[in-house]
Amino acid sequence: MTYLPPETPWPIAQPWEQRFWDLANEGRLCFQGCRDCGLLRHPPAPICPDCHSPHDIWKDAGDEAELYTYTVVHYASHPALAESLPYISAIVRFPELQSVRLVTNIVDCDPTSLRIGMRLTLVWEEPQPGRRLPRFRPHPEECQ
Repeated sequence: MTYLPPETPWPIAQPWEQRFWDLANEGRLCFQGCRDCGLLRHPPAPICPDCHSPHDIWKDAGDEAELYTYTVVHYASHPALAESLPYISAIVRFPELQSVRLVTNIVDCDPTSLRIGMRLTLVWEEPQPGRRLPRFRPHPEECQ
């Protein structure tokens, strides 16, 4: 079973977000950055919020992240999510990309064992054929 059921609504990508989803479907978690000033950002945007350049680059995040904050969800925001309750909604940050945060889910983890700052490892979920979502689980060393 996937963390989220196949009937869960899928985000509709804006043109400037499509590259994020294309890379995710290849199993690569990458974030958009400005080719001119270097600012990394998420979610993707058509121009840099800092220097207003329309030129972008994409940087790999790697497989490790850190738990920035989280909540345990007990009430489904959509009927398709009811069977996944409770689930962990989280914001993670990346050691190499300190300005980037990602809203995601923590999987394979008892919510009582979570702690801010814990190391996480990227895992991919394919709730619909050809569509991958980045999820995170506690790093193996965190579970000892």
